[in-house]
Amino acid sequence: MWTLSLATSFQKATDRQLLRGVPVTEAARALYETQDFVLLSHSLTTPDEDLPPEGPVFNYGNELGQELFQYSWDELMTTSSSKTVKTDNDEAMEARKELMQRMESEDYAEFDGVRVDKEGNEFLIEHGILWNVRAPPKASDNDDEPKEGKRKEAPKGPLIGQAAVFWKWTPQPDGEVVEKAGLPPFQPDE
Repeated sequence: MWTLSLATSFQKATDRQLLRGVPVTEAARALYETQDFVLLSHSLTTPDEDLPPEGPVFNYGNELGQELFQYSWDELMTTSSSKTVKTDNDEAMEARKELMQRMESEDYAEFDGVRVDKEGNEFLIEHGILWNVRAPPKASDNDDEPKEGKRKEAPKGPLIGQAAVFWKWTPQPDGEVVEKAGLPPFQPDE
C-alpha cells in the first residue's frame, strides 16, 4: 500500500507519473527494482508513534537508493533521513531546513543538494523532487460543492510522509555525473 501512496501522491502533486504503462499489480515491484531513478521516503510517524529526536526514519528505499546510500534494507529502515545530510556542512543543513519548511505549505518542491552515504561520501543531487505523501481522501472529503464559477479541487488526504525522487547525481568532489533515464527536470506532462 505504501508504494501505491507514493505513486498516487506524486501524480496528484506534480501531474506526472513515476512509472508509465505499468499495471497497478506490478507497480510495487517496478518501483523497487527500477534502475531509472532513486526513490526514498519516510513516514511522519513510527510504529510506536514517537519520532526519534533526529527526525523521521526512512520507511522505503528502492534498490538503486539502497545502493547509492550504501544501506541494506534493514539498515535503511532504522536510519533517520536527516543522517543523509552532512551535519558539519552548514550550507547543506540550512538548505535542507528551508526545503522542509517549504513543504509545510506546498505539496512538492524541486531541490538540488549535497547528501551523504553511510560512509560519509558526498554527492550532489540535481533536479530532485520532494513531495508530501498523502493517504487517500475519505469519501466525506468529496461532499463539498464547488463555489460558483470555480472548479472543484481534488480533495487531499491526510499527510502521512514525504518522499524524494532523483535521477542525477555527482560524487563530490570532482566526480563524474551519473544520470539515469528517469524523468527530465520538472515540466508538467503535456
